Parts: sequence; structure tokens; C-alpha cells
Amino acid sequence: MTRPSRKRRRLVKRCYRMAEHVKSRLATTDAFDPKRIKLTSLERVDRQSQLITASTELGYRAASRVLQERLLDALIMLQSEVDEAIIVVTKRVDNAPTVKDLFADLIALDREFSCVELSFREQTISVTTEPIELDDIYLGQFRIVLELRYLGQTHAYRVVAVDPNPACSCDSTTHPHVQNEELCEGEGQKPIENALNDGRLLDFFTIVNQTLHTYNADSAYVALRDWSGTECRDCGSTVDEDQISSCSQCDGQICGECTCSCQRCDEVYCDDCTTACEGCKDHFCGSCIECCDRCDKPFCDDCLKEGVCDDCNDEEEETKTPENDNASEPAVHTDGMGEAVVPA
Repeated sequence: MTRPSRKRRRLVKRCYRMAEHVKSRLATTDAFDPKRIKLTSLERVDRQSQLITASTELGYRAASRVLQERLLDALIMLQSEVDEAIIVVTKRVDNAPTVKDLFADLIALDREFSCVELSFREQTISVTTEPIELDDIYLGQFRIVLELRYLGQTHAYRVVAVDPNPACSCDSTTHPHVQNEELCEGEGQKPIENALNDGRLLDFFTIVNQTLHTYNADSAYVALRDWSGTECRDCGSTVDEDQISSCSQCDGQICGECTCSCQRCDEVYCDDCTTACEGCKDHFCGSCIECCDRCDKPFCDDCLKEGVCDDCNDEEEETKTPENDNASEPAVHTDGMGEAVVPA
């Protein structure tokens, strides 16, 4: 019989120690809910007993017989509830994992996953999945980390991206169903919860791994169709990189539908970095547009004459017109009594 290698012996020893540790953690953080035991008929039995005692003391024999029949019904119902409670508790006790069960699961994890880590200091058991690819989107490997200190709580594990390829719109979304290292379990919620409560370590890691290999567009944090590409800073839509341009002034990423071209230099800008001319309404960059010296409104070079827009020039002309008309009238003066002389 071949003797196990030193590495194998160390693995077996660590797995057994961890199995003992998990067993102790499950014992102190038993997820069994005592409220599941419902003996609602117990109060009814007590009440009927009190009524029978009172009616007997008062000599109401007929009433006492009726109350005894009600007590019998209450006792039958109580017996049924007790039987159900016994089944619940017995099932819980029978399903409690032994150290041998936990040890077997840990050994099986080493065969199922390429990388298994048992940390007594961090109180964690973690496995690393194979690289995951969904709908031709490479998401990389994930490390499923079970936090033993949180057993019995809602979120006792984390899903960490090993070589993250997050969604372009959200760095914390490393998988369509993983955000901030928390898995949206979907239909796997109950099986995962039951596996943890029962101490079925192999089932737990297997279910989480299978969930990571599935995709449901209806419950995804970010749909795979929007995973890659670049987000336009103006409209917020995600488009392929070949449909994205960079603003010549602020370097903002903008899609083709949101780009603006300066009518003079033909450079590409975002909407915030261009200004519409008040005259022709075309858009220009900050270097190709000026302000009217009088009204201070933005105009392109073609809409300014010596630094003044057409509207301001027209106002100036209207102001000067009355003075010129008075100056053109011929002078009239008198020459002698009653005679007016108009120079030729």
C-alpha cells in the first residue's frame, strides 16, 4: 500500500482540524428557530381546565361536562402539535453534521476545485472557480469565501473577483449577479441557505459555483449586452469603443450622436465645450468664437464687423440718422424787410 505524500497528509490533517472547528461553530450558531414549534392549543387546554375547576366548585355539573368535552378536543389538538414539533426537532438533530461528514466535504472540495484555502486565522474556507465566460464575455475566476464567524446570518460568504473584468458602468459589478462581493442568489437562495444551515459545505460551494455560471438578464445588476464598451458622458449610453470620440478640450468620452464639430476648426467637442453663435446659430469652440464689444454676446468671426455684431451696428446707425437729416436742410435767413433769401 502506497504511503500518502507529506502534502497529502498535511491536507488531511488541516481538513480534519477545520471540520472540528466548523462543527463547533455550527453548535454555537445553530440556525434552528424555536418559533417553528407552535403549541397554540396549550393555552386553550389551560383555559378549559380553569373553567372546569370553577364550574365544579359552583356545582354546575352540566356545564362541567360540556367543558370536559372541549378540553378533550383541545388535548387532541395539542397532541397533534406536539407530534409535529417532535418531527421538526428530530429532523434537526438527525441532520446535524458530524465531524466525519464535514471532513468528507472538505476532502471532496479539494477534488472539485483547483484551489481550496483553509484559514484558521481568518476563520474562512474559500475555493476558486474556473474562469467564467458568459455570452462571450470573459469574467475571469472568482473566489467564494465562506466566513465561519457569520454562520447562521443572512450573508455568511463573499464572492471576490480574482482577475476582475467589471462592467464599464460600475466597477463594483464584477459579474451580472455580483455587486460589492455580494451574490444575487435568485432561485439558489433557499438551497444555499439550507446547505449552510445543515453544514453541507460541498453542496454550498457547488450551488454558488453553479449560480455564477448562469445568467438571468431579468435579475442582472448590469446586462451582458451593456457590459463592455464605453459610457458616453453626455447621454449616459454604453457604446462600442469604435463609436466613441474624445472631446478635444476636456477629453470627455462622447458617442457619435452627442459629438459637436466646430464650424471653423472642425475639431470634435462635447456639448459643454462648444458655444452657439447668436447670429448664425452654428457651434464653435472657445478659440473660434468671440464676444461682441457692445452686448457681450458670443458670435463667430463672420457675424462680427470690427468686433461688433449686426444688431449693435444697426442700433448705432439708427441713433446717428436724425442728426444727419437736420444737417442736410438748407439754411434760411432774411434779407431786408419781409424777404427771405435762400442761398443757391
